[in-house]
Amino acid sequence: MASAAIAAGAAAAPGFHYAVPVQQSSPWPTMRRDLRNTASSPIAGRYQGDRPWAFKTGKGIFSTPVIGGNGTAYFGSADTYFYAVNGAGEQLWRFKTGNLIDSAGFVGAWNPRLRTYPVAVPSGDTHLYLIRSDARQMPRAKRIIWTYTPPNGKSPLGETQLVNWWEGNAEPGPDGTIYAGSTGDAAYAFHPDGKLKWVYRSIGPFWTDPAIGDDGTTYWGSLDLQFHQLLKDGTNGWSVPTLGFVVSALQVDYMGKVVDRFERIGMIVT
Repeated sequence: MASAAIAAGAAAAPGFHYAVPVQQSSPWPTMRRDLRNTASSPIAGRYQGDRPWAFKTGKGIFSTPVIGGNGTAYFGSADTYFYAVNGAGEQLWRFKTGNLIDSAGFVGAWNPRLRTYPVAVPSGDTHLYLIRSDARQMPRAKRIIWTYTPPNGKSPLGETQLVNWWEGNAEPGPDGTIYAGSTGDAAYAFHPDGKLKWVYRSIGPFWTDPAIGDDGTTYWGSLDLQFHQLLKDGTNGWSVPTLGFVVSALQVDYMGKVVDRFERIGMIVT
């Protein structure tokens, strides 16, 4: 019911004028919809009399669906598959990963060379995938555009870091840079072609969807009990201590302030 209403709203609007390279006709292309993480939409849901539907996966669904401009919902499941389900609740395709998926991806802008709207898939199998969103069935190798797996290394405290689960939700920045956080105590930035741009390491996992300023500055919460401002080159602008783990996304308001309203810690910083 909800996705049908969203699809109807999307059909009525040719574009939403996002400031980042996502599918412009998508009513909800990223976990919190826009670069500032406002989770605010101009679409008013209206019940059109359509019949509610349910789609069952093999295990629990812990990730936020993102919605394509045609009403397709993209989401991952603990059953290790990433799904594309149309507005009638019918599976279009599913993509197998090696572990559960509990983070959201995004629907990217049209790629004229690849002739697809790429979809990002962060997985617990240590791979961050960028895949084709095409509705038709295709071989796995053709579905995958690129994939990245962090090398095992050492954390800033010196111990061996063996966990590289993509717990953080993936999101594009204004210049096409793709950001995602990892349980490997790091925030990552990638060029659109999948090449590593920079990595910022701390002493706790990065599970949050980064909020992004107009200049490409990113704002992250972490399990290291801090908020982090990271500049465009991945260097630390500042870090602010918190009273507990930050596992929900920060928001940049229209005055340029960073607000952690989801954890109710009451932190507002400039």
